Amino acid sequence: MNQTEADKEALRQKRLLGFQKLRSVSFLQIVLGMVSVIIGAIALYFTSANLALPYAAAVPVWMGILVILCGILGLLAGKNGATETEVSIKTKSFVICYFVICLIMVTFCILGALVEIVGIVFCTQAVTTEVYQLCLPNRTGNLTMAVFGMIIMFVLFIFSIMGTCFFCLYGRSLGFKNRYDYALERGYEMAQMQQRKQQQQQVQDGGYTNWGKI
Repeated sequence: MNQTEADKEALRQKRLLGFQKLRSVSFLQIVLGMVSVIIGAIALYFTSANLALPYAAAVPVWMGILVILCGILGLLAGKNGATETEVSIKTKSFVICYFVICLIMVTFCILGALVEIVGIVFCTQAVTTEVYQLCLPNRTGNLTMAVFGMIIMFVLFIFSIMGTCFFCLYGRSLGFKNRYDYALERGYEMAQMQQRKQQQQQVQDGGYTNWGKI
C-alpha cells in the first residue's frame, strides 16, 4: 500500500469513527429532547391556572422539538455515511443542517436558561411583589419545573457544543475542505501530471534508442 492509499484508508477510518460518534451523540440528543418536551408539558400543566410569562413560554417544549429534529438529522447522516465509500451530497446536506441547528441551539439554550432563571427569581421574591403573583397559584410546581428547565437547557447546551465540535473535528474526513486542502490537491494533481509526462518522455526516449540500434 503506497502513501496515497494509506492516507485514504486513514481518512476513511477517521470518517467511520466520526459517523459512529455522530450517531451516539444524535441518539442522546433525541432522548434529551424528549425529556425536555416532557418537562415543558408538565410546566404548562402547573401554569395552566395562571398563564403568565415566563412560565407559559414553554421553552423546554420548543427546545425539545428542535433538538429532536437535530438528532434525527444526525442519525440520518451517520446511517448513510457509515455505508458509503465516498460521502454523498445527501449525507453532506444532513451534516450541514445538523451543524447549523446545533449552532442555533447554542444561542437558544442560553436564552432558554435565562427565561427559566427569571421564572425562578419571580417565585423567590417577596409575597407582596407583583412578579410573585405570576408564580401563583402553583408556586412549588412552577419553581420546581423552572429549575428542571434550567438544568435541561444547560445539558442541551453542552450537547449542542459537542455537535458543533464534531463538524470541526471530522469535517475534513467528511469531504468538507478549506483553501489549504484545495491547494494541496492541486499541488498533488500537478505532481501526478508531471510524473506522467516524465514517464511518457522516458518511453519515447527508449523507443528512439531502440530504433537507433536496429
